[in-house]
Amino acid sequence: MDQVGKVIIKPGGPITVEKGPNEVTYYANVVMVLMGPEEVVLRFGLRTDEDPLKGIGFAKIYLSPAHAKRLVTALKNGIEQVEGMFGEIAENPIPKLTTEQLQQLQQDQTEK
Repeated sequence: MDQVGKVIIKPGGPITVEKGPNEVTYYANVVMVLMGPEEVVLRFGLRTDEDPLKGIGFAKIYLSPAHAKRLVTALKNGIEQVEGMFGEIAENPIPKLTTEQLQQLQQDQTEK
């Protein structure tokens, strides 16, 4: 790579992406996916304390459908590797919480 953040495609080789000078890091716990024939839009956000079914967006990423398909494959492969090492990832962790943990969550929510 001759520049930070620039991707150089090598035929048959892996692509690496280095941290760019303006790259920022976020945590998201909600994402909305919009799809069309020519683009896929991912809107990332954070759930609000007032309404857990509502999120406040902070980043919007546009992908081509081909890039989105490769992203799905990469995520699927990564999840399979993690589950192979640590066990199944629960899509909804709430049912796995103990009664005490659920009560603590409810108490924390009422205190806010």
